Amino acid sequence: MTDAMKQNINLKIGGLEYPLTIDSELEEGMREAAERINKEMGYLMDHYGNTTKEKVLCMMLLRTEMKLLEIQKNDTGEASVLKNEVDAINSELEDYLHSR
Repeated sequence: MTDAMKQNINLKIGGLEYPLTIDSELEEGMREAAERINKEMGYLMDHYGNTTKEKVLCMMLLRTEMKLLEIQKNDTGEASVLKNEVDAINSELEDYLHSR
């Protein structure tokens, strides 16, 4: 992948901004994912009250992994594509976090 296909974006998740360099075709999905994360975080923070963002994010990650496992069990071939996309996004996020 060339640098010309990459772009810089800022995502705000849980009140924190994350400047990321991503493949252009991932932008729409990442923005939608960030919006869903923020919406679910807001709901869980309101619902459970006195808890930390870290605990809420951990529970959200657990739920996401459970959904991914369910998809993998019912694999029709699409789950492999989804897993590869999730792995690519995780790799980019890990690179970002390690650069800080």
